[in-house]
This record gives sequence, structure tokens and C-alpha cells, in this order.
Amino acid sequence: MKTYLQLAGVGFIAGMRSMSAPALVSEYLTRKPTKELKHAPFRWLDSHTVATALKLAAAGELIGDKMPFTPDRIESYSLLGRVMMGAVSGAALSAAKGKGYTVGTVIGGLGAFTSTFVAYYLRREAGRRLPVPDPVVGGVEDVLVLGSSLGLLNVNGAPHK
Repeated sequence: MKTYLQLAGVGFIAGMRSMSAPALVSEYLTRKPTKELKHAPFRWLDSHTVATALKLAAAGELIGDKMPFTPDRIESYSLLGRVMMGAVSGAALSAAKGKGYTVGTVIGGLGAFTSTFVAYYLRREAGRRLPVPDPVVGGVEDVLVLGSSLGLLNVNGAPHK
């Protein structure tokens, strides 16, 4: 059950910040290598270089999200990107945990799809009801993503054995 909740959590993170999900999974896989990914199409995520690049992309997304020209996350191409990041991240994590690709792809993708809309409407309502600018509301969302990411797969602690 824990693995399925983690897969859903990775999907939810992708819906809020698309690059944070693969960055989280890549960091997890570098800390807990598994032979399950040795011949898998996602083996490239088990790399310190890839993990670093994805963390930089995630940091860039945190900044880009606050820009006035950034499109809404529910626009079709943005939504598709989030679902894809959730699906790929879920598939890689699921495969690493010996559950196969399919279940992770579905749970990660559905989690991303769902949280994209939930986060969009929550942020929009918070912006309407609270006397703070949208970038501040987005910053609260960033804190939620970062905190969830650290706790979800325990990537903030020492490498797993």
C-alpha cells in the first residue's frame, strides 16, 4: 500500500510542479539503486548527473511559475506535460520497487491530472480570497511541493541501504 501511495504522491507533485516529480524520483534512485532498473527504459534516471540536471530544471520551474507570462497549468500542452511527467516518474518508481511500469504509469499520470486541476482551482480561489499577490500564493504551493517531496520518499536523509 505504501508504494501505491508514493506513486500517487509523485503524480500529485507532478501536477503542481511538473519537473519536481522526476527530480524527486531521480534523486531517490541515486540514493537507493536497484537492479530492477538495470535494463529498463528509465535507467537513465539512476544517475547523479541526471538528478542534478532535473533539480536545476525544477528550481527553474519554481521561478518560472511566478512569471506573468507563464500559461495556466490547465492549458492542454501544459496539462499534457504534467501528466507525462507524473506517468514517467510513476513508472520509474514503480519499476524500481518491483511493481512493473503499468501501475506506476497509470497512478502517476492520474495523480498528476487530478492535482493539476485541484491545485489550479485552489490557487485561483486563494488568490481571490486572500489579500496577497499570486506569486505569494505560488510560493506557498512551492513549500507544499518541497515539503511533500522531502517526506514522500525520504530523500532528505542519508542514502538508503
